Amino acid sequence: MNSSSSTECPCCLAATEPFVLDRLTFHRCPACGFIMKDPSHHPSPEAEQARYDQHQFAPDDGYDRMMEAFLQDSVLPFLSHGSALDFGCGRTGNLIGRLRDQGFAAAGYDPFYAPDPAALSARYDLVTATEVVEHFRDPKTSWRRLFALVAPGGTLSVTTRFIPADFAGWWYRRDLTHLCFYTERALQSVAGRHGFKVIHTDGCNAITFHRD
Repeated sequence: MNSSSSTECPCCLAATEPFVLDRLTFHRCPACGFIMKDPSHHPSPEAEQARYDQHQFAPDDGYDRMMEAFLQDSVLPFLSHGSALDFGCGRTGNLIGRLRDQGFAAAGYDPFYAPDPAALSARYDLVTATEVVEHFRDPKTSWRRLFALVAPGGTLSVTTRFIPADFAGWWYRRDLTHLCFYTERALQSVAGRHGFKVIHTDGCNAITFHRD
């Protein structure tokens, strides 16, 4: 791919516009605001896992509070039981345990830490993806896979930081493993294309979709 050319937005399918920031090429969608890093700047899988291996989770670091807030605000008001998959569950499986405590029959999948393909062969009443969708190397294919995991009548709850006004100064875009950046409009667009509707958003970093 020529990094100076436009690409198709994976969220709304409009043509994107390239721009350069800190010597990195990005592609921005003028229609929905989605931004993605050019594939020429994607880290190797080895470098990606090395970055994840650096993550430390201490009881007082706010991670537990974040997971509990996500559960209480973006999951339980819309679904309180059933089968669940935490897509991109990471090393700790923190959210899986919390879902089980709430009565869900919960499992996890992670391409690095829990790469069980059997988890991707079922459909679930609830799918969660916390701090996952910004890592998609092929967002169009990855979103299709993620939505396909949700059973009819099911729910998909996602967290990712929504793009702020000052993208250039945003700390979140500087993580080498963060490849895709979303506006709320972009997430609404990609959901609509797959037959989902938005039933909750906090306007900052959490959004919940429902499949009719």
